[in-house]
Amino acid sequence: MKKSFAIFLALIATLTLINSALGHSQPRIEAETYLWDFGSARNQEVLEKTIVVNNIGDIDLELKSVLTSCGCVQAKIVHKKIAPGGQTELKIIYTPEGEPEGKNSKDIYIFSNDPENPQLTITIQAEIIK
Repeated sequence: MKKSFAIFLALIATLTLINSALGHSQPRIEAETYLWDFGSARNQEVLEKTIVVNNIGDIDLELKSVLTSCGCVQAKIVHKKIAPGGQTELKIIYTPEGEPEGKNSKDIYIFSNDPENPQLTITIQAEIIK
């Protein structure tokens, strides 16, 4: 019985090593938040926010590009390569000048080598007042 159990454990350990060797490791992107609300803001204000982006995977996460849905939003990643367990910052500047009064939302798209989530979307919003 003990011999059978030892063989079973050895088989499980071997399968785990084979699974790892076959490249089932992958990067995984995660943001500290996916929605940031600036609250009320005048359209002449410059709104800034920094959001932490993490790699919760087990190989390097490569951030290929960052795009925004509007020219009124600038977004910049501090480090384009994140080690497993590491993080970087996404610096956001929203200048709502010319935006209509009321609730406005804009999207930021981060493209990465995460095979399960190659495009991460973060939404920012503000209630614009004159």
